[in-house]
Amino acid sequence: MIDEQNSAASLAQLTESLSRLAASSVRQTEYLAELGVAPLADELGLEFEDFYKPLKSLLTDNADWAEASASLKKLDCALDRDNLGWTVDDLQSAEWAEIRRLAAAVLAASPANTDLGAFACTTGGG
Repeated sequence: MIDEQNSAASLAQLTESLSRLAASSVRQTEYLAELGVAPLADELGLEFEDFYKPLKSLLTDNADWAEASASLKKLDCALDRDNLGWTVDDLQSAEWAEIRRLAAAVLAASPANTDLGAFACTTGGG
């Protein structure tokens, strides 16, 4: 169960993951090299999944996140496509360009100051 404090931390981690997904392919490659996982790029998707899945229903149920939530669903589907490549060379593909566009759309639609107190009732925290 996610409480209010964990929701805030998870939301911050999700935002960081989205920023990495929205970054240029050059910056994504640099990040993966810093992690020591290049030439694999799957860490970008794994991070998103780790931070999005626990918050998915909370964000979907929060009216402030309605627009961002729709974009998050599209991004989640794009990352699950069978034809998506998972190497640093693939980061320059049209599929990854679409992922960057979707991640940027989520960030643009995300509320600047989300009231995580509303999550406490849903999650049993607070």
